[in-house]
Amino acid sequence: MESYDVIGGYRDNYRAIGTREKVKVPDVSYAKFLARPNYGWGPKVEAGDALKDGRKFADLAEFKQLLLADPDQVARAVTQKLMVYATGGGLQYGDQPEIERVVAKVKDQKYGLRSLVHAVVLSELFRNK
Repeated sequence: MESYDVIGGYRDNYRAIGTREKVKVPDVSYAKFLARPNYGWGPKVEAGDALKDGRKFADLAEFKQLLLADPDQVARAVTQKLMVYATGGGLQYGDQPEIERVVAKVKDQKYGLRSLVHAVVLSELFRNK
């Protein structure tokens, strides 16, 4: 994610103060304001890293492939976040079996977001919390 700046724009280099090669900006007044002449290209962005289990990636595309190697894990994480948002409260250890039931239910629908939202709303955890 380091390849993206604070407003979501893709970048290959950081911006730095006092460099010789200046950032080129389009002829738009707000762009000139954001990229004043004292800013230039800084060091290259290091987009690679390693996961906890030691698997390494060089960029966001490789990171995505590593995550998608286990779609259950991604669906579980999204389900947990949706459940917290939907119920307005945190999850407890005892809520994990219901999370697993929701993930198992959406596995047949290829983990579609619409199916996941429907499964969360129909879950016991959502209806009783």
